[in-house]
Amino acid sequence: KSSSATDIYSMNSSLIRRMAVPLSKLLTCLFNTSVSQGIFPSALKLTKDLLIFKRGHRNLPENYRPISILPIISKIFERLVYVRLTPYLDANSFISKSQFGFLREKSVVDAAN
Repeated sequence: KSSSATDIYSMNSSLIRRMAVPLSKLLTCLFNTSVSQGIFPSALKLTKDLLIFKRGHRNLPENYRPISILPIISKIFERLVYVRLTPYLDANSFISKSQFGFLREKSVVDAAN
């Protein structure tokens, strides 16, 4: 999903899409190093925190909801880990049959049925 929201580094998904080819080798190296060393770069843990107005009086704190915008590179890493790890976990029966959330073709609604 393309978004115009910028992260703490002023990057957004549109920029990453335009720079995909030049960034691919760098991101691959960063990702592989992170996985092989078992670390996640602390710079990718920083968030841009915003308060979003819901409704009512603007001067009341309870009328705002906090959101944290993760770095776009962090979201890419998360997706890569998910895509690589889920088939392995599924094939080796690490995922419980009662797990419904966060899986393809399953929903927490299915758990209620």
